[in-house]
Amino acid sequence: FDFTKLADPDINLSDIGINCGISYSLGQSWEGLIDCYKREVGFSDECGLLWAHYTATNLELCGLECGAVDESGTVPFNLDPPTCEYAPCIECSDSSFQPVMDIMQGRTNHGSGITEEIARPCDIFTPVVHDICPGAAPVTSSPTGMPTSTGMRSGGGAVAFIIMISGAFFLRWL
Repeated sequence: FDFTKLADPDINLSDIGINCGISYSLGQSWEGLIDCYKREVGFSDECGLLWAHYTATNLELCGLECGAVDESGTVPFNLDPPTCEYAPCIECSDSSFQPVMDIMQGRTNHGSGITEEIARPCDIFTPVVHDICPGAAPVTSSPTGMPTSTGMRSGGGAVAFIIMISGAFFLRWL
């Protein structure tokens, strides 16, 4: 059930996460953070709790790294091509709580074929075709063998809301 929410192209978990996280960082209760994910995404109680933990933990552990903006006013996910190394915010998130998140949700986004806004090495991405509405639209494979978009958006984008709410988190403690 919760996996279908991540694969639903009409649900933008990044935007929802930004809104839930900002509300939490500006004083919303813990229960309010959980309810925000349940209400806005349609997550189960357990998944809402997991995403709330992910948000709060990354705010605490990666606030400095995810609060540093580039010249365009955003926090980058990756450094410049051709290496596209992870930016400090992603490095922090991936090394601090992401392994726990992956264990708790029983999978990784890239291991489940869910594309995200973060450029990941090809050798860790598992191309999987997800047909959440069989017969609605054909999905073609890429001639390079690389995954093609099926219109899914990920919460990998989960990191996007962490980036956006880091500044608000610091305001809360000033």
